[in-house]
Amino acid sequence: MAQTEPLTGTPEQVKAQLQQEFPSWSFIVSSRGRWWASRSLLNSEDLGPDACDADDPNELRAQLVAKTPRGVGR
Repeated sequence: MAQTEPLTGTPEQVKAQLQQEFPSWSFIVSSRGRWWASRSLLNSEDLGPDACDADDPNELRAQLVAKTPRGVGR
């Protein structure tokens, strides 16, 4: 089940929280502060077709909840 508390902390702490909640996804934060998630992350230039991006980690989490069936990859 998705967390309802807002994600807080340093980018590394927030990535760790997202990784715990969505273990089959990889996460990066761009140098411009944009958040990305992908199941097939190789590097920032090749995110894969299922990539999600958002302005902040809470928006990214909402996209992942909507995109990830309950119990699959969480």
